[in-house]
Amino acid sequence: FDEVVNLCEWPTVMVGTFDEEFLAVPHEIICESMLSNQRYFPTYDKDGKLTREFVIVSNGDSACEKTIVNGNERVVRARLEDAKFFYESDMKVPLDEFVQRLDRVVFQKKLGTMLQKVTRIEALVGAAATQLELDGAQTKLALRAAHLAKADLVSQAVVEFTSQQGVMGGYYAGAQGEDSEVSAAIAQHYRPRFAGDAIPANLYGQLVALADKLDTIVSLFAVGEPPTGSSDPFAQRRAALGCIAILRELPKLDAAALIDAGLDALAQQGIAFELGRARDEVR
Repeated sequence: FDEVVNLCEWPTVMVGTFDEEFLAVPHEIICESMLSNQRYFPTYDKDGKLTREFVIVSNGDSACEKTIVNGNERVVRARLEDAKFFYESDMKVPLDEFVQRLDRVVFQKKLGTMLQKVTRIEALVGAAATQLELDGAQTKLALRAAHLAKADLVSQAVVEFTSQQGVMGGYYAGAQGEDSEVSAAIAQHYRPRFAGDAIPANLYGQLVALADKLDTIVSLFAVGEPPTGSSDPFAQRRAALGCIAILRELPKLDAAALIDAGLDALAQQGIAFELGRARDEVR
């Protein structure tokens, strides 16, 4: 809103519509496409569902409204066609295949690929499940969520709309028949994303979020890449605050033992580091 106000000397509000077929696409990527690329405002009905109408703010003469709206509707259709194509193409790929493609994505040069990170996340989730004494079925769901959490990073939709990582994975998991709690865990495992943000709603999401954040901290400290006064490219401070927020909700978890489990998972991948130093610094 502030950006649009300052782009226009004489802001004039108009309303356009897009085709109903696009409502079948997850509203998150529809809205991001409209907001970030065109600075349109999506509208929702009283039940919170996205509608076909979107608000345009023009700097032109309102006498030309029909022409301006028509031009904007043509532009939004092209954007939404792209979003729809990415989503439908991704839906044809099993999430397990996306997981295997993570071996092409580097997490950090000293720490290998995102697939290696997924393996460490699974190890940490397994350790946390043991501490919480989860039964076999619960542990299986937690590990499944951990395994699929990063799958959407190589999907076309997330490559195009990076802020929707996790969210799109949740949609794909639901469409491919995964348990609803696994889908929710995937969608929410980046939480809390900022101060005051909610933690994941279910236990599996909390465990995956904790494991993901803790692995980021543990692994980077182990290879001598802690945050500095002027640099924190992997947002380790934010990850630490997220870990604390989740640990407060799961007081049975032993943070020190989980740090050790994270370091052990790192060692098993053949990554060299000084165990005692890393353990002390992370704690």
